[in-house]
Amino acid sequence: MTLQEIIDRQTDPWGIKVTAVEVKDVVLPDSMKRAMAGQAESERERRAKIINAEGEFQAAEKLVQAAAMNLDPADRATTPLSSNHEGNFQRA
Repeated sequence: MTLQEIIDRQTDPWGIKVTAVEVKDVVLPDSMKRAMAGQAESERERRAKIINAEGEFQAAEKLVQAAAMNLDPADRATTPLSSNHEGNFQRA
C-alpha cells in the first residue's frame, strides 16, 4: 500500500484530496543507522574486491605477454599469448 493510498483512505470520507506531503525531521533509530552503515561498508568492500581482481587479471595478462616475448620463435607456437576475461588462454 502506498502512502497516497493510506492518506486517501483517511481523507476521502471528508471530501478532501491531499496532493503533497512533506516529511521533516526524520530520526532514524540507531539500529537502522548501523544496518545502513553495514550495508554501505559491504558494498564498498565488494567494489574494492572487484577492482583488485581486475588489476590482478590485467597484471597476469601482461606477464603472459612478457614471457612470450622472451621465448625462442619455435617455442611461441605452443605458448599462450593472451587470455580473455573468462580466464581462457588463446594461442597466437
